[in-house]
Amino acid sequence: MPKETNKTAERIDLAAQREQLSSPQVIQQTNAVRHAGDRRAFVKTAPGATNQVQCYLDVDLTGSVITVVCDLVGTSYLNEAVPRLAAGVPLWVKYHQGTWRAKQLFSASEDC
Repeated sequence: MPKETNKTAERIDLAAQREQLSSPQVIQQTNAVRHAGDRRAFVKTAPGATNQVQCYLDVDLTGSVITVVCDLVGTSYLNEAVPRLAAGVPLWVKYHQGTWRAKQLFSASEDC
């Protein structure tokens, strides 16, 4: 890990400790600084009528829980899109401008 990234993560950790912050947002920001770039996440539970899904970061069942925003085409809901998401399905994600985003594009599914 680059020296500057490590120092930035340490500063965020110290600031959070001083202010006794342990919110998911602080945890996500600290993790993102430490691990810039693409990350692996695992779906916690199948998504419903939303464009967001809860995931475990890096490790299935034991990683930090994050909210991942997914880009959708032809639908507004992940439960109507392909590829289908279910518990344990891996996703590539990236932390960008304060939000975890899926690298995968999801599109509307059709009943055959």
